[in-house]
Amino acid sequence: MIPGASVVPFAIIVLTVIGLWIGARALVDSTVRIARRFGVSELTIGLTIVAMGTSTPEFVVTVDAALAGLGEIGVGNVVGSNIYNLAFILGAVSLLRVIPVERSLVHRDGVALVCSTLVGVAVLFDRTVTGVEGALLVGLFVAYTAYLVRDERTAHSIETAYTDSRVTGAVPTGFSHRARDAMLLVGGLALVLV
Repeated sequence: MIPGASVVPFAIIVLTVIGLWIGARALVDSTVRIARRFGVSELTIGLTIVAMGTSTPEFVVTVDAALAGLGEIGVGNVVGSNIYNLAFILGAVSLLRVIPVERSLVHRDGVALVCSTLVGVAVLFDRTVTGVEGALLVGLFVAYTAYLVRDERTAHSIETAYTDSRVTGAVPTGFSHRARDAMLLVGGLALVLV
């Protein structure tokens, strides 16, 4: 056995966890600043930019599986990741700390979640997903996202859920600050996804 060979995998795991932590922190910090700058809540940014960014691997896997004629793997990936996110991630995090939930998340977004799940089940009921059904699903997502952003900006309901000292107070609006936040957002997503 090569001396130190067992240390390498452990070191990779440690570096990966550190990278993931740094990426997640950068993602959260930049998300809060961007939300405040554009007059929308952190919840809206989480439901849109962060959700879409962190779901990119599922999208890529599903597309690859569909193009390879392995549609069941793609559909299973989508359904399984949603179950994992709701059951395991939400459950595990709540074991560490109580998670405050906004009323709109239950009344508005909870209803949207249930409806999209029911539509998804209805689409899958005949065991095929056609182009028309796919267009319907994408259309529903675009409509929901547009409504979400419009509703949040109209209400201008910004509630601070993340109170780290580095992101509290006035948010700088200069181009350099916007560029920095955009780079932190992209870099944070990259570290989280890689």
